[in-house]
Amino acid sequence: MSLPTFEEASNRRQKVRAAGMDPNYWYAVRLDSKLAKGEVVEVKFWHSSVALYRDSKGALHAMEDRCAHRQIKLSKGPVVGDRLVCDYH
Repeated sequence: MSLPTFEEASNRRQKVRAAGMDPNYWYAVRLDSKLAKGEVVEVKFWHSSVALYRDSKGALHAMEDRCAHRQIKLSKGPVVGDRLVCDYH
């Protein structure tokens, strides 16, 4: 069984693979030196919104930019210690 072409792909995952990208792989979306401690940015990659933030210890994190409770963008909230907090909560 061969993979569908980009035109034949019926969903985003198939389109990503047909374009030569692996959705289970890490891709560079921003220079880590451009993100300060406590800073949060929204990055869009392949129509998906990702919240990037650096915690108080300097560790870099990436997560889906969506609160599971209210569906609000997490990138609008503050970094408190080592956690990104939803602006609603």
